[in-house]
Amino acid sequence: MKRVFILLFGLFIGLSVSAQNERHQWAIGVGISATDFSGPLTKSYFDFDNYKGAGRIFVGRYMNESFNLKADFTFGKAWFPTITAYPEVVPDVYQLRQLYDMGLSIEYKFNNGYIFKEDAVIAPYIHTGFGFNSVVDYDFNTYIPFGLGLSIRPADWLTINVQSSYKLNLDNSFDYTQHAVSLVYNFGKANNKSKENEKEEEFSDSDLDGVPDLIDECPFAAGTADFFGCPDTDNDGLGDSRDNCPKEMGSLDNKGCPVADSDGDGVEDSKDSCPDLKGDKRFAGCPDTDGDGIADKYDACPEQAGLASNNGCPE
Repeated sequence: MKRVFILLFGLFIGLSVSAQNERHQWAIGVGISATDFSGPLTKSYFDFDNYKGAGRIFVGRYMNESFNLKADFTFGKAWFPTITAYPEVVPDVYQLRQLYDMGLSIEYKFNNGYIFKEDAVIAPYIHTGFGFNSVVDYDFNTYIPFGLGLSIRPADWLTINVQSSYKLNLDNSFDYTQHAVSLVYNFGKANNKSKENEKEEEFSDSDLDGVPDLIDECPFAAGTADFFGCPDTDNDGLGDSRDNCPKEMGSLDNKGCPVADSDGDGVEDSKDSCPDLKGDKRFAGCPDTDGDGIADKYDACPEQAGLASNNGCPE
């Protein structure tokens, strides 16, 4: 058993192959595990003589950048304490019993883009969850696992998984540790977009106007950055996306629409005191026919130049 662990440790240290880490929705793993009931009892956690190899299979599901879900099943032999009356045991005396262990765990991954890069070849994680085990001829028990793991991904479809767990017993039984090494096959691409696709979408420019689609208010009509990627069809200084009358020249105050000016004197009707007579802006849109500086509307003699003191009439 010692040689196996030395070999695996050497494999871990020597592996430095870089690979693209494209996400997958699903993973299935097959490997070996070692279960130890003696460690929590004696506080000697790495007494390899008390380890017993077993088989392990699991199915993993990608949730998001930070979390994976895993259903795990371990089966095989384990050295189980010899009990006089629980929790009393016979010191250093263990019996070889059949163990079945099933659990559901959630993993928090450190290669989530915040701590390490998502495409990291060597990716650590922590995990917890809930599970139960059956020790043949003894009992059925539940537990909560706490542990560390490491995923080494030399290829897009392949992962080497190393995991250690402390399983806290919830019933009248014993805590135990479990260490496992597995080969994992990754399959099924995730629905979420990769970083490369997000970046490509962010800088796509459908109308080739130099404004990315992400901020282009008219992504399929070439415009300018001054008008948020939109054209100004009527040349009134307001882009089409914000112009209520994009094909008629208007004013900014009127949201791009032309203002009503019935007499065509340049004074809009809402401000024109004589909306039906062409006049002058100085006289609020009214005419001054005799040119005496008094608008006809207030001139008693509109066709004869006069004095303001005489109501626009001559003396």
